Amino acid sequence: MDKKIVTIAFSNQDGIEILLNQVRDKIEAIIFGANITPPPLVKPFDLSHYIKCGGIYSMDVGGKCKVEMTNSMLTVIPYGQSALNALYFSGEKDAELNDKLNKWTKYIFVSAIKGDYEPLGKILADEDRLQRFKKVINSIMTRYELQEADVKIIGTVPSAIEKGSVATFFEMTKGGRVLRFALLWKGNRIIGLDRIDARKEFKMIFLPVTDLKFIGYDIGLEMEVTMHIAKDVKGEVIGLLINGKSFTKERTSK
Repeated sequence: MDKKIVTIAFSNQDGIEILLNQVRDKIEAIIFGANITPPPLVKPFDLSHYIKCGGIYSMDVGGKCKVEMTNSMLTVIPYGQSALNALYFSGEKDAELNDKLNKWTKYIFVSAIKGDYEPLGKILADEDRLQRFKKVINSIMTRYELQEADVKIIGTVPSAIEKGSVATFFEMTKGGRVLRFALLWKGNRIIGLDRIDARKEFKMIFLPVTDLKFIGYDIGLEMEVTMHIAKDVKGEVIGLLINGKSFTKERTSK
């Protein structure tokens, strides 16, 4: 019976970030009777009621996030791995592993630029895989003349490519040339390397379920994120609580 089912999905946009890429598999899963986690229910709201939520918020551990009011939605843009951890991960073990993956990724590619593949070999622990990765990386280095390039880590976030996997996004720059990549991990094991056409922008849209409680949802990861707005006795917004992690609103100079 399944052989008689055909799914066709259309979109008026293109690129890796389009919503179609996030929902295609879920549409097919629903058709074949699988259960998926639906987006949470939210309530209609007056955008002007939340204008004061906009601004920059900082964490004690160094991460920051920017809150914008765009297209009648509250958008949270995290900066730094600590803020990414608050938005996308739940435990301290995740945060510790993400820090290691960021360091390992930079060490691996800074070394590879110099022709040293020993760090990559230690992680892969497989000579055949090492040779395949070396061939790909050498091809990239030669084609784009990235010898002596700088390596900048953007951050590690969950990946929808494989359950339980994460992606460490990074940039390699030389002169005016910038190449962007995602190194895919499962635990401490490398499972892939992707070239990214555009700079990865981490952001999540939040909508209210109560006056002070918001829900964000990543449809690709089927992940729900809870955010609470903190106010002082005068009703001024002073902070955020995202997945239990505290952000303090920075004061703007008048």
